[in-house]
Amino acid sequence: MPELPDYALTARVTWTKSNAEFTAGTARDRWSRREIAWGVWKTPESEVVPLPDASFDLAFSEYGASIWCDAHRWIPEAARLLRPGGELIFMRNTDFELACSPDEGKVVERLVRPLKGMHRLDWTDDDGTPETSFHLPTAEMFQLLVRTGFQVVDFRQLYARDDSVDHPYYSVVPADWARRWPSEEVWRARKREEAEQ
Repeated sequence: MPELPDYALTARVTWTKSNAEFTAGTARDRWSRREIAWGVWKTPESEVVPLPDASFDLAFSEYGASIWCDAHRWIPEAARLLRPGGELIFMRNTDFELACSPDEGKVVERLVRPLKGMHRLDWTDDDGTPETSFHLPTAEMFQLLVRTGFQVVDFRQLYARDDSVDHPYYSVVPADWARRWPSEEVWRARKREEAEQ
């Protein structure tokens, strides 16, 4: 992996320190509020003019919205914000990983969770903190994208490389498991032109 340029290393140090000093302590409270607030002055969402329809050519989520937000909410919002011909690219966990994920511990080599009806997943983190993520099975995600005006133009499932080692933090999926079953997937969808919808 290539080394980060000096400015990226400096930014990482600065933002890590800033987050520890100013953001981390209030993050849980801010994310749990019914209405988000923006910026230094904590302007409520209701006071901000929403972004207009067809504002962007590209929307991207590497995890982020693709697992922490309900797809029935963020996919239609991405469709609203993208111009016709604009692209939505997102990465998330696979059906394989989640169906093989017990409530505690690492993924296993058998199905332990039903795929049918999968949507909201609630669990408790190692430190006892409640967590929630969202996952629609692949067929349902495909249908949602089509229903909201997208055409799926590419779909990739990612495996660990032969030389991969267990990640020090994201260790719930061992490299050996991910060499045999895909643990991540990348979707690329294009918003259809008006005439196509």
